[in-house]
Amino acid sequence: MTPEAIVQHLYAFWAQQLQRPMTLVGASMGGTAAIAFAHRYPDAVSRLVLLDSAGYTVGPSFGNLLPKAVAYWVAGILKRPKVRQNIAVKAYHDPAFASEDAAQCAALHLAESLWQETLAAFTRSGGFRSCRSQLPQLQMPTLILWGRSDRILGIKDAPKLAEAIPQSRLVWVDASGHVPHLEQPTFTATEILKFVD
Repeated sequence: MTPEAIVQHLYAFWAQQLQRPMTLVGASMGGTAAIAFAHRYPDAVSRLVLLDSAGYTVGPSFGNLLPKAVAYWVAGILKRPKVRQNIAVKAYHDPAFASEDAAQCAALHLAESLWQETLAAFTRSGGFRSCRSQLPQLQMPTLILWGRSDRILGIKDAPKLAEAIPQSRLVWVDASGHVPHLEQPTFTATEILKFVD
């Protein structure tokens, strides 16, 4: 699995199911995938919504240097409940949201038979890198929602992302960490609906 494969998979879904411009929403690393898709297929995206999106700052690039067995082992670490819980607590403004129910929902993908192999392959591909150079070329209206208490990505990239995308608007989400759609769903949905109308 590579970033290019993800973009192509999204395009195949769009071509089979929609075949008209859409509002594309991406959260966290999904925001980077949404940016890459919108850049590659601008006619498929009428509006773009980014929720605490990764992709502005370049992350570490050692993944493509890992041997397959090491990448597989590293991916396996993310299956550990304690590791997942530590990430969850950090993702929320209010740690009470990091409940047992939330943990079960967030772990659903772990039951997929090829999850660990796929994550290892994605890591070895280098993953999504910075999409900063693509941002000025995005011409569709873009809404950026960002939790004021994001402890996963921080908050310094939010205004930079908004400044780099020509037709963008940044909306801060109070009492929210990295996942405003989970912590402040009514506010998030309202902002998206206003943006789409």
